[in-house]
Amino acid sequence: MMEQAGIDDEDLLEAWRQGKLSRRDLYVGVSAPMRQAARRGIRSITSSDPDPHEVDDSVAQAFLELEGREPMEVTSLVGFAVRIAFRRGQDSGRRTIREREQMRSMINHLGITADPQFHDDDMCEAAEREVLLGHALRCMAGLTDEQLDIVRTTIMESESLSDWALRAGKSHQSASRQRTRALESLRRCVRSKTSTAGGNDESR
Repeated sequence: MMEQAGIDDEDLLEAWRQGKLSRRDLYVGVSAPMRQAARRGIRSITSSDPDPHEVDDSVAQAFLELEGREPMEVTSLVGFAVRIAFRRGQDSGRRTIREREQMRSMINHLGITADPQFHDDDMCEAAEREVLLGHALRCMAGLTDEQLDIVRTTIMESESLSDWALRAGKSHQSASRQRTRALESLRRCVRSKTSTAGGNDESR
């Protein structure tokens, strides 16, 4: 393996162009600035600290994209890697925003609201909504695959129930009953977790 200490961007680029840079050395040379760029990219969209897993995924995607480029077309290895990582970070941030909006849509559909006692200001209300979203995500893991699909597509992604029923080979009435059961299961689960959390708070 090449010794990375003291090797600047031009040396890395030249070694890459000549085929002297192993995959490991290439990653070592660009991973730190790519990680920083991915964080900035995600934060520029979500305005919050990114999940480490989202950063890792963005860097992995960006690195594969970097590997696929023709080295002679690149004038700055680190600079190019940073640009790709920033863009993939932004893509990840947009996915996060979409997922949050979809989860909010589901929470609204369930008719579950945050405890009014926490609504002294907008920050408290926003924090309580995030707690509800977390409960809903965990509760969705308890649904069957088909229940999860009908909830995601007809509520979170706005596919019509008729289209879902046609795709699943079910009658509209059967699909409606299945969605109702799935939503009731989620409603009970979220309320249970909310009441349990409230009880824990009071016991502190």
